[in-house]
Amino acid sequence: MVSVPEHTMEEVPLQEEEEVTMEYRMLMVYAQRSLSESKFLNLQRAISSKGGQTTISNGKEEKANGETKTPKSKHKKKRWPKTLTPACLRPPKSKEKTVNHTLEKAVDPEEERAKSIVSQLQRIVQRIKKQEKESGFRVLNRISSIQQDGDDEDETIAKIVQILRATGDRLNDKITEERTLMEKIKGLWSYSFYKKVTDCFLSEVVPTSDAEEEEQTSKIAMCLHATTALTTLENQPMNKILGFGTRYLQDNYSPWIQSRGGWEKVMGIQTVAEEEIE
Repeated sequence: MVSVPEHTMEEVPLQEEEEVTMEYRMLMVYAQRSLSESKFLNLQRAISSKGGQTTISNGKEEKANGETKTPKSKHKKKRWPKTLTPACLRPPKSKEKTVNHTLEKAVDPEEERAKSIVSQLQRIVQRIKKQEKESGFRVLNRISSIQQDGDDEDETIAKIVQILRATGDRLNDKITEERTLMEKIKGLWSYSFYKKVTDCFLSEVVPTSDAEEEEQTSKIAMCLHATTALTTLENQPMNKILGFGTRYLQDNYSPWIQSRGGWEKVMGIQTVAEEEIE
């Protein structure tokens, strides 16, 4: 990610396609698997239209302003614009072209890695959500103190977290119903605000554990879950939250992951080399 001083940051720039990180790939895979088809398509469009780039839809090029034009001669090489959506997550142009593309290009091993890692993290999310459902999720520990302190931003964060825990990817619908909250969060979505929301959310849903690996991987899993839900908010760009999530994972967990031998090692995933040895 591009390093930008936090006090000046309003939006974390996303990377070009060839520089896409594993953290970003994981967020996109998780979003594809957990969001509805329409919401994930909206996310793809938000990313593809970033910077006025064009996207391919139904055999025509669509500009960011909604104009369309017929593609030029099919003898010219066609290719996707430099979007930030991994190739495996892009909608196919047609069944025939998809088959040809598959034959021409081998599967990206980094995308396959992301899918394997996310599968493990999804199991953790389901386990935590099941535990909360069985016990009834705990009332936010900070609400009483926040109300006493009268800190408006902290109270807003606590409310978002409370709704996030209860509604998941229906967050936008629930917040829309809370008109006062909608007014409060307009213009608040900087990386600093996202970090406060995510920190608060993780402290509430992930119990402290003596097993460092279990606690850390649980936080990573729930970070993916929360970030995906937050992308559905309609009062800020979806791709902005995705950028925030990528940076948050890199800042807080990627160094720890690497110190433990990498994603596969931590998540208990066998590599191709390990499988061949067996």
